[in-house]
Amino acid sequence: MKFTVVFTPSAKRRLAELYLQTVPDSLERKYFTDAANEIERLLKIDPQRIESVYGNRYFLFQSPLGVVYDVYPDDCIVKVIMIWKRG
Repeated sequence: MKFTVVFTPSAKRRLAELYLQTVPDSLERKYFTDAANEIERLLKIDPQRIESVYGNRYFLFQSPLGVVYDVYPDDCIVKVIMIWKRG
Protein backbone atom coordinates (compact mmCIF):
# COMPACT_ATOMS: atom_id res chain seq x y z
CA MET A 1 0.00 0.00 0.00
CA LYS A 2 1.37 3.41 -0.96
CA PHE A 3 0.76 6.46 1.23
CA THR A 4 0.23 10.06 0.20
CA VAL A 5 2.55 12.45 2.03
CA VAL A 6 1.23 15.92 2.85
CA PHE A 7 2.91 18.75 4.74
CA THR A 8 1.15 21.18 7.03
CA PRO A 9 1.62 24.82 5.94
CA SER A 10 4.03 25.42 8.84
CA ALA A 11 6.09 22.33 7.93
CA LYS A 12 6.26 23.49 4.28
CA ARG A 13 7.42 26.94 5.37
CA ARG A 14 10.06 25.49 7.68
CA LEU A 15 11.35 23.16 4.97
CA ALA A 16 11.71 26.11 2.60
CA GLU A 17 13.45 28.21 5.27
CA LEU A 18 15.91 25.43 6.03
CA TYR A 19 16.63 24.91 2.36
CA LEU A 20 17.30 28.60 1.80
CA GLN A 21 19.72 28.62 4.74
CA THR A 22 21.98 26.10 2.98
CA VAL A 23 24.79 27.34 0.78
CA PRO A 24 23.85 27.23 -2.93
CA ASP A 25 25.87 24.77 -5.03
CA SER A 26 27.30 23.11 -1.93
CA LEU A 27 27.43 19.59 -0.57
CA GLU A 28 25.26 20.81 2.31
CA ARG A 29 22.44 21.64 -0.12
CA LYS A 30 22.85 18.25 -1.83
CA TYR A 31 22.66 16.41 1.53
CA PHE A 32 19.63 18.46 2.49
CA THR A 33 17.84 17.72 -0.78
CA ASP A 34 18.77 14.04 -0.65
CA ALA A 35 17.51 13.77 2.95
CA ALA A 36 14.20 15.48 2.14
CA ASN A 37 13.66 13.19 -0.85
CA GLU A 38 14.54 10.08 1.17
CA ILE A 39 12.16 11.07 3.98
CA GLU A 40 9.31 11.44 1.51
CA ARG A 41 10.19 8.13 -0.17
CA LEU A 42 10.26 6.26 3.15
CA LEU A 43 7.00 7.79 4.31
CA LYS A 44 5.24 6.80 1.08
CA ILE A 45 6.35 3.18 1.41
CA ASP A 46 6.12 2.32 5.11
CA PRO A 47 5.47 5.21 7.50
CA GLN A 48 4.71 2.92 10.42
CA ARG A 49 8.01 1.05 10.31
CA ILE A 50 9.12 3.20 13.25
CA GLU A 51 7.53 2.78 16.67
CA SER A 52 4.82 5.25 17.48
CA VAL A 53 5.94 7.71 20.11
CA TYR A 54 2.49 8.94 21.08
CA GLY A 55 -0.77 7.77 19.55
CA ASN A 56 -0.38 8.08 15.79
CA ARG A 57 2.59 10.48 16.07
CA TYR A 58 5.95 9.30 14.70
CA PHE A 59 9.51 10.60 14.40
CA LEU A 60 11.89 9.95 11.52
CA PHE A 61 15.50 11.06 11.21
CA GLN A 62 17.36 11.21 7.93
CA SER A 63 20.50 13.24 8.49
CA PRO A 64 20.55 16.21 8.52
CA LEU A 65 16.75 16.39 8.90
CA GLY A 66 14.18 15.18 11.37
CA VAL A 67 10.41 15.10 10.99
CA VAL A 68 7.39 14.51 13.18
CA TYR A 69 4.38 13.08 11.40
CA ASP A 70 1.00 11.50 11.90
CA VAL A 71 -0.21 8.40 10.06
CA TYR A 72 -3.80 7.85 8.98
CA PRO A 73 -3.69 4.24 7.72
CA ASP A 74 -7.37 4.02 6.79
CA ASP A 75 -6.91 6.97 4.42
CA CYS A 76 -3.32 6.06 3.37
CA ILE A 77 -2.16 9.55 4.37
CA VAL A 78 0.95 10.72 6.17
CA LYS A 79 0.86 14.28 7.48
CA VAL A 80 4.23 15.88 8.25
CA ILE A 81 3.63 18.35 11.04
CA MET A 82 7.15 19.43 11.97
CA ILE A 83 10.59 19.41 10.37
CA TRP A 84 13.95 20.54 11.67
CA LYS A 85 17.63 20.41 10.87
CA ARG A 86 19.71 18.34 13.24
CA GLY A 87 23.03 19.57 14.47
